[in-house]
Amino acid sequence: MDGIQAATELQDSNDDELKEKIATQSMQRYNQVPKPPQVNTVVNLLLGQNTFLLAATGFGKSRISELYLEMLPKDRNRNIYGLVAVLNPLDALGNNQVEEKNQAASTSINLKKSPKICIIGIPMESSIQSSKDALKVYGPKAYTPGNQMVPSVICSRTWAHTLQVLEVLDQARETTNNHLNPHNLFALRYHACTGELDKKDAIEDFTGGKVPVLSCTLALGMGKNWNLVRQVVHIGCGDSSLICQMVGQCSRDGQPGLAVLFVESNGPKGKNSVADFVPGQKQSDKDWMEALAVTPVCLHIAFSMDNIIGYIPLDFNDPQYQAEKHCEQLKGFAVCMCSNCMEYVSATLVQNLRYLYKVKFTDYILNRYELTAEATRETKRKYTTTQNGPITNKQNCIKLKPLKGLLQEIQPVLLSKIWPRRTRGTLQSFQRRGGKINH
Repeated sequence: MDGIQAATELQDSNDDELKEKIATQSMQRYNQVPKPPQVNTVVNLLLGQNTFLLAATGFGKSRISELYLEMLPKDRNRNIYGLVAVLNPLDALGNNQVEEKNQAASTSINLKKSPKICIIGIPMESSIQSSKDALKVYGPKAYTPGNQMVPSVICSRTWAHTLQVLEVLDQARETTNNHLNPHNLFALRYHACTGELDKKDAIEDFTGGKVPVLSCTLALGMGKNWNLVRQVVHIGCGDSSLICQMVGQCSRDGQPGLAVLFVESNGPKGKNSVADFVPGQKQSDKDWMEALAVTPVCLHIAFSMDNIIGYIPLDFNDPQYQAEKHCEQLKGFAVCMCSNCMEYVSATLVQNLRYLYKVKFTDYILNRYELTAEATRETKRKYTTTQNGPITNKQNCIKLKPLKGLLQEIQPVLLSKIWPRRTRGTLQSFQRRGGKINH
């Protein structure tokens, strides 16, 4: 079988011309400017050079093979001559999968049957730095013992947040300083700065069932194939494509899973409603994150359209949304159970997350088990900072009022004792002209 070469016009082009054509192709298909390493890699492939690229999770490695395929010759009907085979190293070379292959009694998954993943979007009431929204998911160990906890992965933005999550879990479980215990039997953390031996121990304890919760960043990798994960929690804003990959970590054993997404629906200076978006306007990376937090459409279809087309739909009458919905109906997809499609059911499930046992977790997700719901009230996050700096609340002002009066009384004494005479004279002249000194 002969290899497929690039078109003659591409072979005769220099590197700069090739880069320009690749960037044009990316804009036409994805409405995005490609990253320089992506362009350079495609150029090397078009020139027939063996290429090695080392990039982190979420960089956009899949986009490279797609751009290269688009640059290959086409027939009159725009059909591409050639085939690109992609081997995902996360799936093929992951240590956990190597161990699975070595096990004799390994089980297989029917790929024709898609597991049911319930996606629930919850507006954040606390700041990302505090991570206190995790208190809605986990309760005291008196309610749910450690051996009955649902195996979960909590994904945060930075390594510092992974430790903060462990502190919040201490508060939820009513334990003290357990987050600093390296032999914590409830939750461990995993991030890029973790030592290699600690990473290995954390993975072994989690996959072995010794620890039910793993607090991590994207350094954990989206290609881990863990059959025990039934619940994925994401805190804060994030790339919708990465969130979609992270959601796919749960239910790899074919059983229903739960994805809890804490989103910022009222961020400062952000687009906090559908009306803030201009219809038909290309969505930026920030728009994607904000659109995911406020969209009223089915979250499953929203993620699907983001992967295929490259934007989050915000209108039920969107032709692309209607087409994707019709396609899923023709294919016989299961009824969606996301928080937008079944608002009451998901709200009831959220109120009872702290008390769920892993034994009946499937019944909880599929609404087979009767759960009690309480009346909810709409809450908004309170911000204590502005562009000009932090805001002092009323109670602090009352507390500081006596101190402010005392400082005003001793101000002349302080100036005469501390400040030089020349500077003191300049300051007094400034005050005579109406100037004020803030304390």
